[in-house]
Amino acid sequence: MQQINSPALSKETAAIHHAIEAGIEDYFEQCRANIPLFIKKHFWVPGCWQTNRLAFGVDLLRAPINLLWAPIYLCLQLLLYCFTLAGWQGAKGVANWLPAGLTTKVQRNINALIQQELLDEAKLHSSIDKYLLPIAEQLASASELPSHKKQSLYRELNNIVDDALKQLMQSRTAAADISNTIFAAMVGAIAFKKFTPGGIGIGLVVAGVWVKLRAQQQFFLGETAGGWYYTMFPPQANTGENMVAIFSVMLVLSVIATFSGLVTDPLQVLLGVHKRRLNKLVTKLEHNLLRRSNAGFKTLDPYVARILDLFDTVKSHIAL
Repeated sequence: MQQINSPALSKETAAIHHAIEAGIEDYFEQCRANIPLFIKKHFWVPGCWQTNRLAFGVDLLRAPINLLWAPIYLCLQLLLYCFTLAGWQGAKGVANWLPAGLTTKVQRNINALIQQELLDEAKLHSSIDKYLLPIAEQLASASELPSHKKQSLYRELNNIVDDALKQLMQSRTAAADISNTIFAAMVGAIAFKKFTPGGIGIGLVVAGVWVKLRAQQQFFLGETAGGWYYTMFPPQANTGENMVAIFSVMLVLSVIATFSGLVTDPLQVLLGVHKRRLNKLVTKLEHNLLRRSNAGFKTLDPYVARILDLFDTVKSHIAL
């Protein structure tokens, strides 16, 4: 069992600390045991509809903003991390202050479900009390310390959970971004017979098709002849036309991403992604609470999404 770092304690106080640690470990074991049921209830069919239906409404505006902000946020975080390594003390504070994005109704709902159902604080109370009661019966004078200690633990748990849920919401935004990349690649392959991994790639293809159709209609020998001619000598879209097409495609993809959870949540259940992520979340919370640490819960999803964005940008630049 992991021990909480503390100065020399009396035998009675050490027993109380030991009981609190046992209660914490018992609480997180209950959380782990509830993960499969939680996933089935909220991320599998039909629960995923109840989870994601809140996307109708204001989230149609918030989700696109989050998708556009996500790569900027990640780059700023990496830059601030480099500043921290270089010795700038204020960089960490700026990184903590920097918003990860707008909290959508879907994200707020998932946060509440995790806190109320998966990380129910009442279970922590009961778990600690279960181990403290036998000691309290033996030590009448010990009643004040457990109460004070427990309140401190509950405050620490809330702080750690808030940070972890912030990271979890970033992973959902990244999952929507990744699904957009896959969707764009599928549309490009089916509709245009081209590999278009992302909004930029498919936007350039759409701009090319748009310019070609317009040129065909204006061809001096007629639209049919124009189709033959511009198939052999395709016209090039200018920068403005490319930008308009890219912006329009990314706007459409952002709206699609708002509801992507209806597809990606069940898929992540089948692949075990939700289970691994929540298990990692609970394990990190337990580790941080026992060690009085705030190392934070991190996922790789935002980095995967940014790598795909970079690949899309590089490929599109080559195409230009």
